Amino acid sequence: MAPSAILEINLKALKENCSILKKLSGANFFCPMVKTQGYGHGIVPVTQALFAVGVEQVGVVAVSEARALRKALPNTLDILVFGPVLNKEDLDWLYENKCVLVANNWKDLEYWSKKGPSRIHVKFDTGFSRLGFHISEAEILKTFFIKHPHIRAEGLCSQLLSGEELGQETSASYRQMERMEHLISLFSFKANHLFNTAALLSSVCYGGKMNFGSRPGIGLYGIKPKIIFTGIEREKKWKEISLKPTSSLKSRIVGVHKLEKGEAVSYEGTWKAGRSSIIVVVSLGYGDGFPRALSSPQGSVLFRGKIVPVAGRVCMDFFMVDVTDVGGSFPILGEEVVIFGTQEAMTLSPEEQAEKASTVSHELFVRLGDRVKRHYF
Repeated sequence: MAPSAILEINLKALKENCSILKKLSGANFFCPMVKTQGYGHGIVPVTQALFAVGVEQVGVVAVSEARALRKALPNTLDILVFGPVLNKEDLDWLYENKCVLVANNWKDLEYWSKKGPSRIHVKFDTGFSRLGFHISEAEILKTFFIKHPHIRAEGLCSQLLSGEELGQETSASYRQMERMEHLISLFSFKANHLFNTAALLSSVCYGGKMNFGSRPGIGLYGIKPKIIFTGIEREKKWKEISLKPTSSLKSRIVGVHKLEKGEAVSYEGTWKAGRSSIIVVVSLGYGDGFPRALSSPQGSVLFRGKIVPVAGRVCMDFFMVDVTDVGGSFPILGEEVVIFGTQEAMTLSPEEQAEKASTVSHELFVRLGDRVKRHYF
């Protein structure tokens, strides 16, 4: 178990990031995505913080997420449910609790049409090949809504392949944007949303000419996707966008060992001491979401304000760290180790740890399990 592991979440920074992204979005539709437990940060506290700074709608995927939010927040918050529901009981609950269905398949839409007045958004697949109606079904959908006037279709949306390259006119995402513009011309919905965090930043860096609503997710937590630029001025604009880190993952030392040269650490003995070494055991493992890919030689963490390497394989509940070069007094049980965040004058970011693990910050956050306590301030 990991009784000492804590994800510290700065709600003030979260609110500030949201306000920055909302300002960048301008008058366009703005719907922060709080799916997958608010990217691992806690769906209710995160959404309460967003609601406090004027967010009017949020997006989830699962009906269980919608249930948690409807129970905890005022009914004035619109909850958009993006996942296929495919279950009559869940669709009934969404309707009765005035959630907004993001229709992406005929089964959900046809069942929904049997109910009374309601609001929906419609999702098209413009090239992601995941969820959404095919573009060729646009005219059929128009006829469907004419026949079912009690369904108030308010929004049109799609999913981009790569918001980072949206400014490149030869990119697949640029083609998707053109398809989205064609769909908008066929419907008269008041909200059209396409941008994730990366696409929103791309739009800003390219002069805001790409006029779509946004559904930011990772940017809320201070992660600023790198954009594919053409031109120094656009890169300058990207650098001027200042998002604040919201999250620090910390744990504690629960064991200390003095090893002689040649002694092994962890499974398969892949790490052996090349000298007399001091090894500490940290209370966190891949069962808690710390990637096994950060086994040595990839992984490192912060101890006493210095970067120290992971020693050996990451275990289910623990990992070991070589602190021989840190110096000072002998490590004691309970001392702090920072996996990402700042300790003294040194910082390890979630982006750095994700890159070492060959993944993305999104996954690093959402993999953090229930044994990692969330602390809000």
